[in-house]
Amino acid sequence: IELIERDVVRDEKAYGHMKKVFEYIDTKVPHKEQVSKTLYELSGEVLSCEEVGYMITQYGYMSEFYATNAYNGKSNLTKEWMETSKIYFFKHGYMSVINSLLSYLQRNAQNVTIMTNTKVTEFKQTANQYLVFYETPEKRTSSIQTNLLIHALPQTALLKVKGFRGEEIERLSLSVQANHLCRIFVQFDVTKSDWLKTIPFTNMNNPIQKLIPLNPSQGVYQISYSDYQYAQFWNTLTNDEIVETVKKYMGLYFPEKRSQIKKAKVLWVKKYYWRAGTHLWKIGVDPKKES
Repeated sequence: IELIERDVVRDEKAYGHMKKVFEYIDTKVPHKEQVSKTLYELSGEVLSCEEVGYMITQYGYMSEFYATNAYNGKSNLTKEWMETSKIYFFKHGYMSVINSLLSYLQRNAQNVTIMTNTKVTEFKQTANQYLVFYETPEKRTSSIQTNLLIHALPQTALLKVKGFRGEEIERLSLSVQANHLCRIFVQFDVTKSDWLKTIPFTNMNNPIQKLIPLNPSQGVYQISYSDYQYAQFWNTLTNDEIVETVKKYMGLYFPEKRSQIKKAKVLWVKKYYWRAGTHLWKIGVDPKKES
């Protein structure tokens, strides 16, 4: 697995705002209230609207503030931003992790059968075992017996597997929600513009959200690292519309370079969208009780 290391760009002003909010939550807000409110709501109790907006922009994501409860949002932010100095990218994508695990098991595991492209359709629990039904890539059905069954699947996929009791299905449905993610990569033609090679890691208060240099000398950028409603927004656009929209918002953020941005040639665009990129505890759900 090859990793690309980058320093976390942490705005000290936003860091101070967030620290103030967290201290307020730790000392003044009961756990029950943290679970029943969003981080955005509690931030507004101690910061001005302008300060809250600035803090969210500099963090770069929206879901932790709007889509989950404050307790969970605070926990995520503490781990991802407040206590972290480095960020890492998988050079060959997340699939490199899965492929490495598969390769390791194939080399080292004894008496282990690995079935890929296999769909689990149902399970039945007896006194001491589970009977698991599955469908092969050739659409044949079969089953296996096991003493231990681990459901390591996203919410939507889990709900399609037959065998859960009614209360378990209700818990799966009501406790967490899927969060949209979108990643857009572009390569600018930098042969006629040295400035395009120097665009820094930037958090923007617009749908781009995060602009991340990957190989700036070649003009390669992760031009949008978006979540929540902005991820859905980008997913509706064609590649030509993406280029037009990216230039528009970059021009608004870098007004002195607007002319260069407008003339810049984009060599290619790649968009990756996940309807269920992550899952978050819903507002009102206590992770201490559910996990």
